[in-house]
Amino acid sequence: MLKSLVIYPNEKTRDMGSVLQIARSIAKKIERTDVNIPVLNIIFDPVNRVYVAVYEWCSNPQDVEERAK
Repeated sequence: MLKSLVIYPNEKTRDMGSVLQIARSIAKKIERTDVNIPVLNIIFDPVNRVYVAVYEWCSNPQDVEERAK
């Protein structure tokens, strides 16, 4: 399932590496897991001056195995 989250940049978010790290950290907190969650895309919206991170997460590991077959 694709999910997204919004990251408001500040002085610590100067490069895409830090934005990616923040996105993974927030996604882990939201999904309550220690697994490294894959962030598929990071988009900067210049109108609102925010980053939107899109990640994929499935809470049922059997669903992931079935899709891989």
